[in-house]
Amino acid sequence: MVRIGEFSKWVKLTVKTLRFYEREGLLTPDSVDPLTGYRLYSTAQLIPIRRIVALRQAGFSIAEIRDVLSGKDVEELLAQKESALRTEAALAEERLTRFASIKKMWLEEKAMRYQALVRELPEYTVFYKRFRVKDFSEYAERIPEIGAAVAKANPTIRCVEPDFCYVEYADGTYKEKDFTVEYVQAVDRAGTETEGIRFKTLPKTVVACVLHEGAYDGIPKAYAFLLDWIENNGYEACGNAREQYIDGCWNREREEEYLTEIQIPVRKKRA
Repeated sequence: MVRIGEFSKWVKLTVKTLRFYEREGLLTPDSVDPLTGYRLYSTAQLIPIRRIVALRQAGFSIAEIRDVLSGKDVEELLAQKESALRTEAALAEERLTRFASIKKMWLEEKAMRYQALVRELPEYTVFYKRFRVKDFSEYAERIPEIGAAVAKANPTIRCVEPDFCYVEYADGTYKEKDFTVEYVQAVDRAGTETEGIRFKTLPKTVVACVLHEGAYDGIPKAYAFLLDWIENNGYEACGNAREQYIDGCWNREREEEYLTEIQIPVRKKRA
């Protein structure tokens, strides 16, 4: 028999840790001296303490170790822990991939302008209209007309806060001349449809996105960056590209201050 200080040296654990394991019911002293109160440990306890240490190093919590040592459905507990660890490893691998992408771009001095991320957009009730335009200049006239038509037919409907609207490229590819778009605006509820304007529920959507600051003629560079990021980070596009206009000619005087978010619906690539 040895006292707790000597036993701690054997097992390479602190006295504080051994006392903690005792309080948690994982390893109690072999005996306690009734006169001095000294905790005494035997060599037979080297086996259970090493088992505890091995489980801790494998990521088991105190409660999980207690269950394992008690023999409570050990096979099922081990299977559950293995599944959890594999999930953690997959998430860590995904974060590492994203980190490598960020590191690469920063080192190449490209991330100073663009930084992509993935986010989940909530479900929205929206009104929308699809139409064809000759070029981007038509937006300034066509989009306000759509909003005015909805307001006339539905005077009590309000846009959601914070505002969410975008233009989707319905042709499936980016074009600068003669293309079809769908204008979408989130509102508090559906209403009366009019003049080719319809209402629908937009489901939750996972998008890869990037912010473009400046004139619209520079947006193709943002698309190139985002598409490259999607390919290199284990995703694939599963919907048409969108542009959400956060700041523009309606609230900024200089094109350099325009702010546009490019969004592309994505999903993880299948193995």
